[in-house]
Amino acid sequence: MAYQAHRKAKYTQEFELVNESGNVEHKILVALDPGSCIEKMNKKYIDLLKADKEVSKMKFPDASLNHEELLNAYQKLGIAVVDLIEAVFGTEDTKTILEFYRNDYAAMSAEVIPFIATVVLPDLRKITQDNKRDILSKYNRKQKRSIKRMMKK
Repeated sequence: MAYQAHRKAKYTQEFELVNESGNVEHKILVALDPGSCIEKMNKKYIDLLKADKEVSKMKFPDASLNHEELLNAYQKLGIAVVDLIEAVFGTEDTKTILEFYRNDYAAMSAEVIPFIATVVLPDLRKITQDNKRDILSKYNRKQKRSIKRMMKK
């Protein structure tokens, strides 16, 4: 009997953009592929947290606060939000999301970032753990230890 290699089903999540009337305007299928997006997405998420921390440090109202610094900090935050959304949804779907929210970054952040943080990231972590478990189940104990050491590096 020949060795059989199996292809796994693709993991996806559906994301809907609902207008003020409660009607679904867009349905976006998010491909959850840990191999291609988890590292990039984690980097973008960390960039977003750093930008948010930078804005949070600013004291309001502060007479010494420079308008340029404030504008620059909010600009970095907006770029970080869009970059994270693009890392998750891709370029075309990000354009759809930006058009749906009419470039209202605050509303977009309030609705889209929680989906990424509470749905996408945990699902990707679970998929990664499942994949690792599946890989290790195909080897004996000595091989497993060797593979685990390589995965930690």
